[in-house]
Amino acid sequence: MSFQAMAKAIELKIGTKQKFLLLVLANYADEGGRCWPSIETLCADTGMSRATVHRTLDKLIERGLVRRDMRFKGNVQISNIYSLHL
Repeated sequence: MSFQAMAKAIELKIGTKQKFLLLVLANYADEGGRCWPSIETLCADTGMSRATVHRTLDKLIERGLVRRDMRFKGNVQISNIYSLHL
């Protein structure tokens, strides 16, 4: 799925930061379009700050291109799962 998702992301008419972050997420995506990279991983892969990654993710979510679901182990959040909707 990641190559298909990456190809679809490239075609979108969105801002550069959004497109780049979406491409990075697509690179991690499984066949169902789901991935769970950490914010630290996204920062390292994109060269963006934590604040920029968060803002850019929020924009992708607002556009309906990405869905974020929090995962918990007991009462502790362990990670987010991102679902791509391209």
